[in-house]
Amino acid sequence: MLISLSKPKKAIHLSDIPPELKGLRILNPNAGATSIVLEKNASTVYVLTRDEKKKEWIVSGLRLDSKVEEFNIVNKRMRSFGEEPIYCIEMPKLFPLSAENKKRALKDIKEFERIYDTVYSKNLFKSRARQIQKMDVVPYSTEETLRLLEGQNQNNIIIPYLIWATSHDNYLNDIGIRNFMQDSSGKIILLDPIVSEEVHTYLYPHHSKW
Repeated sequence: MLISLSKPKKAIHLSDIPPELKGLRILNPNAGATSIVLEKNASTVYVLTRDEKKKEWIVSGLRLDSKVEEFNIVNKRMRSFGEEPIYCIEMPKLFPLSAENKKRALKDIKEFERIYDTVYSKNLFKSRARQIQKMDVVPYSTEETLRLLEGQNQNNIIIPYLIWATSHDNYLNDIGIRNFMQDSSGKIILLDPIVSEEVHTYLYPHHSKW
């Protein structure tokens, strides 16, 4: 299941920024339902998020030079979800894709979506009669897509994420061109391809179950 987090509801707010980080320039003021990016300096940023899966992907999936600190800042407007810890990930600053890298990313996204959409629809149809939650279909579909995609194009830039995701559960895939950036050397980085079940349920409370 691919999702688009474009609704006004957010899983983190400006009021959630820790006091010691207030005043830093916000690099995504009009975007990001699940994260806030602050500029520490010309080469380093802080990514603030309550999404544990996002944190895990950046730290253990991308294996960037990163450090993580937890803040317990309660946001009562968000009810129980507002009690979830805020992960502050210090990591290298990334940049918009070059024209050449954007063309490559779009090609690989299209290739991935063509396979994944077919696989997910098939698995969803099979599961519907069993009253299985939609979220449970995602890991099976991700694993099957990985096998098919590796057989078709082993150089697809989404494959490393799919390999990592097959050892996780309770998530949804969120893969679109907005999730791709590049590092200072020009290497394409899939920064934000995953949303935890908990965050998704908070943002879309009526979409997680049949």
